Amino acid sequence: MTSLDSGHASPYATGGGGTVLEHAYGATLLAALLQRLPVSSLGDEFTPREVRFQQSALCPVDDLVVVGDCPTGTRTMFVGVRRDPTIGASSSSFVSLLADYLQVVIDHRVELDADRERLALAVAAPHTAAGEVKQLAYLARRQRDDPAFRAAVGAPKATNGKVRARLRNLDEVVTAAAVRGVIRLASDTDRSDLTWRLLRTLRIIELRLEGDDPADRTLVVSQLVPLVGSAARAVDLWRSLTELSSGYAQARCHEMRRTSRAVMRVPLITPSR
Repeated sequence: MTSLDSGHASPYATGGGGTVLEHAYGATLLAALLQRLPVSSLGDEFTPREVRFQQSALCPVDDLVVVGDCPTGTRTMFVGVRRDPTIGASSSSFVSLLADYLQVVIDHRVELDADRERLALAVAAPHTAAGEVKQLAYLARRQRDDPAFRAAVGAPKATNGKVRARLRNLDEVVTAAAVRGVIRLASDTDRSDLTWRLLRTLRIIELRLEGDDPADRTLVVSQLVPLVGSAARAVDLWRSLTELSSGYAQARCHEMRRTSRAVMRVPLITPSR
């Protein structure tokens, strides 16, 4: 299979909802950066050192990019954010988004296979379809190839009918996305293998940052309390980080690189004595 066109549609630029969620999630990443805390799906052993916003020049999946280090090397995670995506071939916006993911699977194959890079999709929880994709991705990472993966999915009691139907649904979306992204698939075997390759590098991040019980937001605020001395000041810092996230997402790339260093100088992060 080969890529015939490097063009792509930015998830942010093409809308699709979730920009408020994107800004809130960006704030959680900035909070982790400030405190040098692990970031979900990047790897617990990795300490984040950089968060980038809207990096379309670097990667088609460009809503958020997280770079982290551990004693054995560096890992980069490219994240697309959607509040409530319709995961199906009937959704033009999701097919367009998945075309970008497939472009990365093809162009970054060496880095993804070595686990130096990862792809992620962040959604607002609960999201039933995304949860089913998450189960499939977990199985895909534990199989050596696509035939073994599909055998594992179809094994007795390994998955339920809804998860197996979700895999068939994803095959349809991959076919549509390949057409959208001008990715040539020579056969059904190519299509099937591409679905597996996508799943094995994909992390589903379920966010609880909105509504009456924003558990993830509460966790981040509680982690910020030691930096600023009180829950009230931690909430103020959270709001400041959310505003920064919103601003960075709309800035040009060179402005992001300049201002991202300034995050570490936000007055509110000075611990209370």
